[in-house]
Amino acid sequence: MGYYVNIELRNVVVPAANRTACLAAVNSLHTVDRWHSWVRPPETGKFSNLVEAFTEWRYEVDVDNEGNIRLNYFNGEKWGDDETLYATIAPFVADSSIMVIGEDGDIWGYEFENGSMFETRCVMQRA
Repeated sequence: MGYYVNIELRNVVVPAANRTACLAAVNSLHTVDRWHSWVRPPETGKFSNLVEAFTEWRYEVDVDNEGNIRLNYFNGEKWGDDETLYATIAPFVADSSIMVIGEDGDIWGYEFENGSMFETRCVMQRA
């Protein structure tokens, strides 16, 4: 079972200066007693880099020439503990947003602004 989603990433970037701190924050999510939907914990207990971490969380990323990491594409089908990931990386992400469309037509999103994350909801009337 699970809840199918489409996720649109809108300029979600971890600046190079924030990579080490962001990796430490993501690694803090992976402890012996914590399990996250659709994510295999790293065998060593910690991810060695953010590309590895985001890949395991089902996001395709690019690293530019300056070392900034851009989340390009959600490579999964079902909603997991992604909101937990978003809240964790919020202090390290440049201002940006994420839009989620659920299998039942629900639409919501997350805004990253000044190191904080805010959830937004789209209210639609169904015909």
